[in-house]
Amino acid sequence: MINKIPGWMITRDLDILGKLSALCPENSSILEIGSFLGRSTYSLYINKKESVSLTVIDAFEISKDYNTDIETYTYKLDGDLTLALEAAQLSKQQNTWQAGFKKCIGEEIYSNINVSVCKSTSYDKTTDFDLVFIDGGHDRNTVLHDISKFITPTNLLVGDDFGHEFTRFQGLIEAVSASKIKYNRTLVSLDNSRLWMLIPNIGYWKETLKVL
Repeated sequence: MINKIPGWMITRDLDILGKLSALCPENSSILEIGSFLGRSTYSLYINKKESVSLTVIDAFEISKDYNTDIETYTYKLDGDLTLALEAAQLSKQQNTWQAGFKKCIGEEIYSNINVSVCKSTSYDKTTDFDLVFIDGGHDRNTVLHDISKFITPTNLLVGDDFGHEFTRFQGLIEAVSASKIKYNRTLVSLDNSRLWMLIPNIGYWKETLKVL
Protein backbone atom coordinates (compact mmCIF):
# COMPACT_ATOMS: atom_id res chain seq x y z
CA MET A 1 0.00 0.00 0.00
CA ILE A 2 1.40 3.41 -0.99
CA ASN A 3 2.08 5.72 1.94
CA LYS A 4 0.62 9.11 0.98
CA ILE A 5 1.15 10.73 4.37
CA PRO A 6 3.49 13.73 4.10
CA GLY A 7 6.94 13.43 5.63
CA TRP A 8 10.65 13.09 4.99
CA MET A 9 11.21 9.35 5.26
CA ILE A 10 12.12 7.78 1.93
CA THR A 11 10.16 4.84 0.56
CA ARG A 12 13.00 2.34 1.06
CA ASP A 13 13.22 3.19 4.73
CA LEU A 14 9.45 3.03 5.17
CA ASP A 15 9.61 -0.48 3.71
CA ILE A 16 12.41 -1.48 6.10
CA LEU A 17 10.52 -0.04 9.07
CA GLY A 18 7.39 -1.89 7.99
CA LYS A 19 9.29 -5.19 7.75
CA LEU A 20 10.73 -4.71 11.24
CA SER A 21 7.25 -3.98 12.54
CA ALA A 22 5.94 -7.16 10.91
CA LEU A 23 8.71 -9.15 12.61
CA CYS A 24 7.55 -8.10 16.08
CA PRO A 25 6.19 -11.21 17.87
CA GLU A 26 2.59 -11.59 18.97
CA ASN A 27 1.64 -9.45 21.99
CA SER A 28 4.84 -7.41 21.82
CA SER A 29 5.05 -3.62 21.81
CA ILE A 30 6.39 -0.84 19.59
CA LEU A 31 7.33 2.69 20.60
CA GLU A 32 7.77 5.58 18.18
CA ILE A 33 9.46 8.77 19.36
CA GLY A 34 8.66 11.62 16.97
CA SER A 35 5.96 11.22 14.35
CA PHE A 36 5.11 14.65 12.84
CA LEU A 37 2.15 13.87 10.52
CA GLY A 38 2.39 10.09 10.89
CA ARG A 39 4.27 8.92 7.79
CA SER A 40 6.36 6.43 9.77
CA THR A 41 3.52 5.75 12.22
CA TYR A 42 1.39 4.50 9.35
CA SER A 43 4.06 2.05 8.18
CA LEU A 44 4.55 0.72 11.70
CA TYR A 45 0.81 0.32 12.20
CA ILE A 46 -0.29 -1.34 8.96
CA ASN A 47 2.49 -3.92 9.08
CA LYS A 48 2.30 -4.99 12.73
CA LYS A 49 0.33 -7.94 14.00
CA GLU A 50 -3.04 -7.07 15.51
CA SER A 51 -1.91 -8.11 19.00
CA VAL A 52 1.12 -5.81 18.89
CA SER A 53 0.62 -2.43 20.57
CA LEU A 54 1.91 0.86 19.15
CA THR A 55 2.71 3.88 21.33
CA VAL A 56 3.62 7.29 19.93
CA ILE A 57 5.43 10.03 21.85
CA ASP A 58 5.44 13.51 20.32
CA ALA A 59 4.99 16.98 21.79
CA PHE A 60 3.36 18.04 18.49
CA GLU A 61 4.62 21.58 19.09
CA ILE A 62 4.40 24.17 16.35
CA SER A 63 7.85 25.70 16.31
CA LYS A 64 10.26 27.61 14.10
CA ASP A 65 11.54 24.40 12.53
CA TYR A 66 8.07 22.85 12.25
CA ASN A 67 5.84 25.83 11.48
CA THR A 68 2.47 25.68 9.77
CA ASP A 69 3.59 27.85 6.83
CA ILE A 70 4.15 24.53 5.14
CA GLU A 71 3.95 26.04 1.66
CA THR A 72 7.54 27.22 2.18
CA TYR A 73 8.90 23.69 2.47
CA THR A 74 6.39 21.30 0.88
CA TYR A 75 8.86 20.75 -1.96
CA LYS A 76 11.06 18.92 0.54
CA LEU A 77 8.30 16.54 1.62
CA ASP A 78 7.32 13.21 0.15
CA GLY A 79 3.70 12.13 0.10
CA ASP A 80 0.47 13.96 -0.73
CA LEU A 81 1.26 17.67 -0.67
CA THR A 82 -2.43 18.63 -0.75
CA LEU A 83 -2.90 16.59 2.42
CA ALA A 84 0.13 18.35 3.90
CA LEU A 85 -1.44 21.75 3.31
CA GLU A 86 -4.77 20.61 4.78
CA ALA A 87 -3.03 19.16 7.83
CA ALA A 88 -1.03 22.36 8.32
CA GLN A 89 -4.14 24.52 8.16
CA LEU A 90 -5.95 22.36 10.70
CA SER A 91 -2.92 22.33 12.97
CA LYS A 92 -2.65 26.11 12.76
CA GLN A 93 -6.29 26.46 13.80
CA GLN A 94 -5.81 24.18 16.81
CA ASN A 95 -2.24 25.32 17.55
CA THR A 96 -0.87 21.78 17.60
CA TRP A 97 0.50 19.36 15.03
CA GLN A 98 -1.54 16.67 16.77
CA ALA A 99 -4.53 17.86 14.75
CA GLY A 100 -2.68 17.30 11.48
CA PHE A 101 -1.32 13.98 12.69
CA LYS A 102 -4.81 12.75 13.52
CA LYS A 103 -6.14 13.87 10.14
CA CYS A 104 -3.36 12.17 8.19
CA ILE A 105 -3.43 8.77 9.89
CA GLY A 106 -7.22 8.74 10.20
CA GLU A 107 -9.64 8.15 13.05
CA GLU A 108 -9.42 4.35 12.93
CA ILE A 109 -5.65 4.16 13.34
CA TYR A 110 -5.61 7.02 15.85
CA SER A 111 -8.12 5.25 18.07
CA ASN A 112 -6.06 2.04 18.02
CA ILE A 113 -2.71 3.48 19.09
CA ASN A 114 -1.50 5.06 22.31
CA VAL A 115 -0.61 8.71 21.84
CA SER A 116 1.36 10.58 24.51
CA VAL A 117 1.56 14.31 23.83
CA CYS A 118 4.83 15.19 25.53
CA LYS A 119 8.58 15.26 25.03
CA SER A 120 10.37 11.96 25.51
CA THR A 121 12.12 13.45 28.55
CA SER A 122 8.73 13.92 30.23
CA TYR A 123 7.27 10.56 29.28
CA ASP A 124 6.40 8.38 32.28
CA LYS A 125 7.94 5.06 31.31
CA THR A 126 6.10 2.25 33.07
CA THR A 127 6.88 -0.60 30.69
CA ASP A 128 9.56 -1.76 28.26
CA PHE A 129 9.13 -1.88 24.50
CA ASP A 130 10.29 -4.60 22.11
CA LEU A 131 10.93 -2.27 19.15
CA VAL A 132 11.78 1.41 19.60
CA PHE A 133 11.89 3.81 16.65
CA ILE A 134 13.77 6.99 17.63
CA ASP A 135 13.11 10.01 15.42
CA GLY A 136 12.56 12.90 17.82
CA GLY A 137 15.28 15.38 18.70
CA HIS A 138 18.45 14.86 16.65
CA ASP A 139 21.01 16.54 18.88
CA ARG A 140 23.54 14.38 20.73
CA ASN A 141 22.08 14.75 24.22
CA THR A 142 18.50 14.04 23.19
CA VAL A 143 19.45 10.92 21.24
CA LEU A 144 21.61 9.69 24.12
CA HIS A 145 18.67 10.26 26.46
CA ASP A 146 16.19 8.39 24.27
CA ILE A 147 18.53 5.45 23.84
CA SER A 148 19.40 5.17 27.52
CA LYS A 149 15.78 5.58 28.65
CA PHE A 150 14.26 2.97 26.39
CA ILE A 151 17.00 0.40 25.75
CA THR A 152 16.68 -3.06 27.32
CA PRO A 153 19.06 -6.02 27.08
CA THR A 154 17.00 -7.57 24.27
CA ASN A 155 15.03 -4.92 22.43
CA LEU A 156 15.76 -3.45 19.00
CA LEU A 157 16.45 0.26 18.62
CA VAL A 158 16.03 1.89 15.21
CA GLY A 159 16.34 5.52 14.16
CA ASP A 160 16.36 7.83 11.17
CA ASP A 161 18.79 10.31 9.57
CA PHE A 162 22.06 8.43 10.03
CA GLY A 163 23.14 9.02 6.43
CA HIS A 164 26.56 10.56 6.19
CA GLU A 165 25.30 13.34 3.92
CA PHE A 166 23.36 14.76 6.87
CA THR A 167 26.26 16.66 8.43
CA ARG A 168 23.83 18.72 10.51
CA PHE A 169 22.99 15.49 12.34
CA GLN A 170 26.55 14.87 13.47
CA GLY A 171 25.39 14.83 17.10
CA LEU A 172 22.98 12.02 16.31
CA ILE A 173 25.72 9.99 14.62
CA GLU A 174 28.02 10.51 17.59
CA ALA A 175 25.31 9.47 20.05
CA VAL A 176 24.45 6.28 18.18
CA SER A 177 28.11 5.35 17.73
CA ALA A 178 28.83 5.93 21.43
CA SER A 179 25.81 3.84 22.42
CA LYS A 180 27.05 0.97 20.27
CA ILE A 181 30.11 0.75 22.49
CA LYS A 182 28.40 1.52 25.79
CA TYR A 183 25.66 -1.10 25.37
CA ASN A 184 27.70 -3.64 23.38
CA ARG A 185 25.37 -3.54 20.39
CA THR A 186 25.82 -4.27 16.70
CA LEU A 187 25.36 -1.05 14.74
CA VAL A 188 23.85 -1.55 11.31
CA SER A 189 23.37 1.12 8.65
CA LEU A 190 22.12 -0.37 5.39
CA ASP A 191 23.17 0.77 1.92
CA ASN A 192 20.94 3.45 0.38
CA SER A 193 19.20 3.90 3.72
CA ARG A 194 19.15 6.62 6.35
CA LEU A 195 18.14 4.22 9.09
CA TRP A 196 20.38 2.97 11.88
CA MET A 197 19.83 -0.09 14.04
CA LEU A 198 21.34 -1.08 17.36
CA ILE A 199 20.90 -4.87 17.50
CA PRO A 200 21.25 -6.63 20.88
CA ASN A 201 23.76 -9.44 21.38
CA ILE A 202 21.18 -11.77 22.95
CA GLY A 203 17.56 -12.67 22.39
CA TYR A 204 14.95 -12.62 19.67
CA TRP A 205 16.24 -9.72 17.59
CA LYS A 206 19.79 -11.03 17.49
CA GLU A 207 18.58 -14.34 16.05
CA THR A 208 16.03 -12.75 13.73
CA LEU A 209 18.41 -10.19 12.23
CA LYS A 210 21.63 -12.20 12.24
CA VAL A 211 21.58 -12.32 8.43
CA LEU A 212 22.26 -8.54 8.30
